[in-house]
Amino acid sequence: MKMLWSALVALSSIQCNAKNFAAFSHGNVERGGIIQIQKRMQAWNIDGSSSHRPKSSSHIKDWENATGSLRNNCSFEDCNCTDPSSLVGGHVRVLGIGVCIVPICRRCNYFRNSLRFQDTNGNNSYLRAYSELMKTDFTMDMKNAPRRLK
Repeated sequence: MKMLWSALVALSSIQCNAKNFAAFSHGNVERGGIIQIQKRMQAWNIDGSSSHRPKSSSHIKDWENATGSLRNNCSFEDCNCTDPSSLVGGHVRVLGIGVCIVPICRRCNYFRNSLRFQDTNGNNSYLRAYSELMKTDFTMDMKNAPRRLK
């Protein structure tokens, strides 16, 4: 038991990069409420997020402040948008993690974009490996919103 505890303590103190992330499940790394995913992960736009207010002027500014990074491309791996002015802080549900804010383009954030709906067969969109996710609350509006499924 003592050896197991020592191994867990050693694992929890791994420093993964210059941003000083700590080890996290799924091979991902976390610091504070920011998770850097190490592999592509299934995600979809969360319904009912429009009432969730940012702490600053926008959700993308909150993400930039929390991560220390600048938005540079849409986080969905099948999107090639690299125009920073078209990126917003989108609310997504990441399989195995929960609700997060990530930089996504306006087209991917559009509520009628069926590519970003939750798929009932599990064929969801994927976030790019090494994306930085800002964990956020799962609000009552998100919980009670009708689901757009494909």
